[in-house]
Amino acid sequence: MKPQALPFQKVQAKRERNHPSLFTLTWPIFIEISLYMLMGSADTFMLSQYSDNSVAAVGVSNQLLNLLIVMFSFITTGTTIVIAQLLGGNQQKEATQVAYVSLGTNFLISFVISLLMFVLAVPILHMMGLSSALMPDATVFLQIVGLLSFIQALIMTYSAILKSYGFTRDTMYVTIGMNLLNVTGNYLVIFGPFGFPVLGVMGVALSTSFARFIGLMAMIFIVRHRMGLRFSVKRMFHIQRTHLKKLLKIGIPSAGEQLSYNGSQMIITLFITFMGTQALAAKVYTQNLMMFIMLFGAAISQGTQILIGRHIGAKEFDAAYHRCMKSLYWAIAISLLSSTALSLSSTHLLAFSLATAISFKLPAHCFY
Repeated sequence: MKPQALPFQKVQAKRERNHPSLFTLTWPIFIEISLYMLMGSADTFMLSQYSDNSVAAVGVSNQLLNLLIVMFSFITTGTTIVIAQLLGGNQQKEATQVAYVSLGTNFLISFVISLLMFVLAVPILHMMGLSSALMPDATVFLQIVGLLSFIQALIMTYSAILKSYGFTRDTMYVTIGMNLLNVTGNYLVIFGPFGFPVLGVMGVALSTSFARFIGLMAMIFIVRHRMGLRFSVKRMFHIQRTHLKKLLKIGIPSAGEQLSYNGSQMIITLFITFMGTQALAAKVYTQNLMMFIMLFGAAISQGTQILIGRHIGAKEFDAAYHRCMKSLYWAIAISLLSSTALSLSSTHLLAFSLATAISFKLPAHCFY
């Protein structure tokens, strides 16, 4: 007598027990992404107590810096997916090799880009049509944070490695620490308590960069402790072409969507700079709040990437397809609810965040 085949649902459930659940992966990623967004928003809203000019200057600089982060994600997106596939296929050695290739490649790319951003900061800001009143603050912020943006690239790479191994909570804890350091530093340099010098935009740039540096040190320690992956210059720069091709084959198309979105935002910002400082500040305030609409979808997508990578690596193609569709439905539903909630509460959020009535009226209309 032939054994009866198990229904697909039972087979799928049995297979999924070998992988982390979507919720287990996603809730730490959700908190991590929200705190990364909060890190930029904290700079904006704390500077709003200093001056709207500072907010506008930092907002334009952050628009350019966000474009750099998208460039760095070409490698990190590929890293998460490729390592997850290798782990799903139980190829531990190859997964470690890919981790080193991604670290070395992203460091080289980000270091060159960081130097270019420092040197070309002023011409780029002039190209953006920034007014002379905003140029000093924007230049200082872009040069300091831009020069040290390779630190953020390495943080993103270490984070991608940890996530692909399922250690999403570790990246969340590091991000919490970075935010606490950043907010504390911002408070000291903006409000100057205990006789601390008020450094304004320069101080905020230094605070952000210092918090990221401490975060990178924590990431290096955690990856070494969790996986035995040591910070080895020799292994990092021994870049294997086969692994690099895999990373770029997946990473470039995946990050292309974000590159397109951020490019469009830069063009919008370029037009708004001609409308004056108030309009530019309004755009910055609105964009910082609207970023939180994308939180749920971004968290679900990253968790889903890891799970689908594991399923593909284990040749579980049907399970990968069903996981993709379930995640899509959840992301659509949650994004609709969060966008509706933010739209309805936008007036109260802006009233709480902004210091001037003039700044309040413009962004309030942008939500509708």
